[in-house]
Amino acid sequence: MEDAEAFLVEYVESTVTSAQDAMSSQEAQALVDEVTGHYPVLQRFTDGLNLNGATAIQVPRLICQNFRDSLNSYILQKSLWSIGFIVAALLLLILIPEKKTANHSRRALPVRPAQARRAGTRTAPRRTSF
Repeated sequence: MEDAEAFLVEYVESTVTSAQDAMSSQEAQALVDEVTGHYPVLQRFTDGLNLNGATAIQVPRLICQNFRDSLNSYILQKSLWSIGFIVAALLLLILIPEKKTANHSRRALPVRPAQARRAGTRTAPRRTSF
């Protein structure tokens, strides 16, 4: 954004004869058209900008400030939507009870000690080598 503001200041200084006088709406529109020609991303943010009565020195600052304000509100809006979706998901998790699939709960079988396992199971005899 600093590049655009530097370009605007340089353009205003080179084209406007008296920087302290208020610009007409045609001069201001010509300036905005020149800026959006070099920086097309600013077109969306300069459409509703009212520069009537602004001096040539104020115009670059007003355009950049409008862009910053619009970008900040866009970021805030998207952040609030994200937070809202997270809160809604958490509320759904809290308010909707867990569904049980069976009447009984599944329990893990107790682990028997190694000696009890050997005594209670049939296994093939161990081969011993001589």
